[in-house]
Amino acid sequence: MNTKNKISRNFLYLCLFIILIGIVSVLSRVIHSRISAYPYNTASDYNYDFRGTDAKIVNSQLRSGRFSLPAFHNYPDTPADKPKEFNKLSIQNSSYSAFLKINISTTFMGRFFQPEAQLISCLKSDGESGQNPECVSISEYFENGAEGIRYINITPLLSSFLYPTEIELKTNNVKVDQNLTKPNLNNEKYNNLKKYNSKTNRIEIQLKGHRVLFKDQPIEVILFRNQEITNSKILIIAPHPDDAEIAAFGLYSGQGYYSGSSPSNRSLQSRGNNQKNIYIVTVTAGDAGTYQYDEIYSNRRNHFLKKGRLRTWNSITVPLLGGVPPENILNLGFFDGTLQKMFDVNPETVKSLYTGISNVKIFRRQNISPLANILEGEANWDSLVTNLENLLNTIEPDIIVAPYPALDRHSDHKFSSIALFEAIKRAAISNKNRQYKIDVENTDYAADKNYERHDNYAKHENNNYEDHAHYDIRRGFLYLYTNHFVLNEYYPYGKMGAVISPPPVFEKTIYFKSIYSHLLSPDRQREKILSLEAMNDLRPDTSWRFSGDALNMAFASIKRDIMGKNVSYYRRAIRNNELFFVVPVSDIYNQSVLNRIVGAIE
Repeated sequence: MNTKNKISRNFLYLCLFIILIGIVSVLSRVIHSRISAYPYNTASDYNYDFRGTDAKIVNSQLRSGRFSLPAFHNYPDTPADKPKEFNKLSIQNSSYSAFLKINISTTFMGRFFQPEAQLISCLKSDGESGQNPECVSISEYFENGAEGIRYINITPLLSSFLYPTEIELKTNNVKVDQNLTKPNLNNEKYNNLKKYNSKTNRIEIQLKGHRVLFKDQPIEVILFRNQEITNSKILIIAPHPDDAEIAAFGLYSGQGYYSGSSPSNRSLQSRGNNQKNIYIVTVTAGDAGTYQYDEIYSNRRNHFLKKGRLRTWNSITVPLLGGVPPENILNLGFFDGTLQKMFDVNPETVKSLYTGISNVKIFRRQNISPLANILEGEANWDSLVTNLENLLNTIEPDIIVAPYPALDRHSDHKFSSIALFEAIKRAAISNKNRQYKIDVENTDYAADKNYERHDNYAKHENNNYEDHAHYDIRRGFLYLYTNHFVLNEYYPYGKMGAVISPPPVFEKTIYFKSIYSHLLSPDRQREKILSLEAMNDLRPDTSWRFSGDALNMAFASIKRDIMGKNVSYYRRAIRNNELFFVVPVSDIYNQSVLNRIVGAIE
């Protein structure tokens, strides 16, 4: 009997040991999968070079979870390294994008589960007890095992209050670190500012760290003054159907700002951005990618022809949800996944990857905009550049939104912008040639003779132009984005609704003059969800109609989340803001600058 009990006990121990090994094996696989999402050392400092940009830097000190920014009412309009007379200018009225440079470290569990910081800003008046303060909050996520310098986008916190003068951070697990430049707070300008703000309200920011630690340290807030873009003519270049919505739905569906007397009744409203001044040009038909509708089309060629037509239709109709007039929406009909080949074999014509067709008119004929009348040529590089040049000469944009080639890994994204840069240079030479100006009399998108120009983010008086021969594309701006970040497909990190902060950059090669954080209200984020949902390629394929396939999709989704492999655009794009690197168009005429923007081409 004792022998049998001993055997049973040993068998039980063996079973428990096997189960334990299985659990450890599964956990190890999950942890390895999550960590492997970052093909770089997450303990490295982000390395942004703000020299030569329009950044204005406020130095402060984090002590016991509190720091103050004295210049919110009176911040100068020139870079911090240049002297400026004291003036009373509200940062809110000037509209700034703001980023907190801070040194972070993660806890032991933060190496296995994604670290999160919640920043809660509360408006309090001096002399009050602080009960029932007005508060707003944002969330920021970091890489597993993140260490070193990061840049947290705090624009929503500064844009939520009319009187931000003092900021308090209450953190969990505070430590001390002294590796950043110490601020100089003992100067006459700072004392004047303290005196001016001594009786105003203050913002207290409570920073709650989940698996991340913030040490007492010198900190910097980097400020960029935003352009007033409400009346600007904006051209958005989307390499594929859905790229305009992923990167810039909030931007093209209306300029946002906070209204109301206090955060409790203040909301991010639309300024009524003049929608007739928004243009969306999609470069490709989207006729590639996954064999998504195999249960409907057994013939691959027919499948991708239909997919291209469907996604072309998406690119033409979905912007209507954002209020863009149909005559301002165009698809060039080039073939998905072929732009680099077009560049390499120029001037030869290329064929669609999966259908074998070479006639781009198959997709172009779906356009309803009069702009389609200026499209010409076949599926080759010269045709792409020429069509973009013609559109630039016709639309005459103040701002061009396009992918940042050096920060985007997708070849179509890179080469859409490379073609755009070539077209810009051609258009600058031929901008007085109006042969491509189609008859748009009595249409909403006829160019306005009175419009604003913006230089280095300062608002100028309207310039009255007698005719459009004065238009100079070199006076415009590029707003550059990334939908397929070059290092991995998981950026922006974290959950839906969090802020988008500047991406990992470890070498001082990224070129920009400014960084623009375009805020999205909760309502605008909901609208953006619906705009993505209207894109067929972003939905689950139609196999969900069958119970077995629906279960497989559900299990695949659960596994994806457990393994940390969620690359869904709903997670990545539905955020508190949209982020753009701003470059004056005139800067791309400098070849060294252009090389930095384009980056490496494989």
